Amino acid sequence: MQGLTQQAPGGEPLRPPSPLTLAARQLEGFGGTKALLVRGDLRNSITVIVEGDEAFIGVPRSARSRNGESLVELARVHEYGSAPIVIPLTPRMRRYLFALLKRAGQEPTGGTGRGVVVVQVPARPFLRPAFEKFRQGAGRRFLERVAKHLGMGGPS
Repeated sequence: MQGLTQQAPGGEPLRPPSPLTLAARQLEGFGGTKALLVRGDLRNSITVIVEGDEAFIGVPRSARSRNGESLVELARVHEYGSAPIVIPLTPRMRRYLFALLKRAGQEPTGGTGRGVVVVQVPARPFLRPAFEKFRQGAGRRFLERVAKHLGMGGPS
């Protein structure tokens, strides 16, 4: 969770939010600029469950945001990215999109005139880099514990 807060899970920097995302946050009253962190719901849903010699680290299917929405699909989309999503635009949505573009310093182009926008969420892995970093040190930690247990030294 610390890596997510510091924007570098496992030491791998997260891709920053797009100017449109930042503009949308501003219009909605959020001032933050960090990727994957608006209210902290996703970060706060990361759970560690240990049962015997097995552990689960991730976002449980039961995790919900403050407004009751499931967080497991949100976590999956951010971890792996999404396929292109086609969104039909209503006139109200079109006005909102143009307001976002202006706030982000981009000029609205008018598009194709088909009344749709296509978005694709880029992958921003926040669990896998931390797992990989942990895995890299697992062999050393295991050998140190065995050596200590056998009275062969190692850190106390």
